[in-house]
Amino acid sequence: MRAFWVCRFALWGAAVLALAACASLLRDPVTPELESQVSVLESVQVRYWGDRAPDDMAGLAAEKWAQVKSPRPLLAKAGGRPQISLLAVSGGGSDGAFGAGLLVGWTARGDWPEFDSVTGVSTGALTALSSNAPLAGVIAKFVDAGFLNEVAREHARGRRLLIGTTNLDIASAGSIHAKLGINPARHLYILRNGRLDPEYKAVKASTLAIAGRSISTLVKTQGIGDLYQMYEFARRNRIDYNLAFIPGNFPDTSMEAFDPKYMPALFDLGFELGKSGHPWKKTPPRLGNPS
Repeated sequence: MRAFWVCRFALWGAAVLALAACASLLRDPVTPELESQVSVLESVQVRYWGDRAPDDMAGLAAEKWAQVKSPRPLLAKAGGRPQISLLAVSGGGSDGAFGAGLLVGWTARGDWPEFDSVTGVSTGALTALSSNAPLAGVIAKFVDAGFLNEVAREHARGRRLLIGTTNLDIASAGSIHAKLGINPARHLYILRNGRLDPEYKAVKASTLAIAGRSISTLVKTQGIGDLYQMYEFARRNRIDYNLAFIPGNFPDTSMEAFDPKYMPALFDLGFELGKSGHPWKKTPPRLGNPS
């Protein structure tokens, strides 16, 4: 059930982000003074900047720990070592088929942890769709009252789902755990929907094609930089670092965006790696073996 819960979140998050990207309605943007006050219910903040810790981080950590202690007593057992697992799934357009396959394969294997926090980011590449009606249909099918109740139930158990989005208008956790009186063994799993090695691809002699290739190369380089930042953060805070990405020996044979032949093959690759017990990399590329 927990595996299905995470997969549903991943599909729903991708659909919601893509639907937002496809929209072209006129907007009345929120003012800078009010943008940090977005909430669903009074006094319940649901949005934070991704590049800095919330002002009330200690309070949020205390709230989560209080939620965790009751339904999951092993985490609070005196003298024990709590196990906390985090999953981060990158964007990647059609390469997202790899991550989906790996998660499904890992589910079939049956040994993945109950993740305490799951976060995912969409690249917005689905804007190539001519209509958002299919995406609206997907949301309507999965996001019903039962689904939302399940989200609320897991949140009350101390689990978190974080979805990275783009603002269209424009700390170290160790000390907090010490204040709460716990010393958890933390495990970070990073699922990078992309390749990390340089890729050869012929580029047409046009400004648009060259610009597109330049941007994709820039995005890849920035992604690798993010992997290094997360590795350094994990090293400083004694977090177990685990990285998975598309192997360099799997060629990109796509002939179009969201190629219907390429994506199933990539999904199958991810599935087999997940089911067979994928050997997660312990370092980012060039600190270890990237292939």
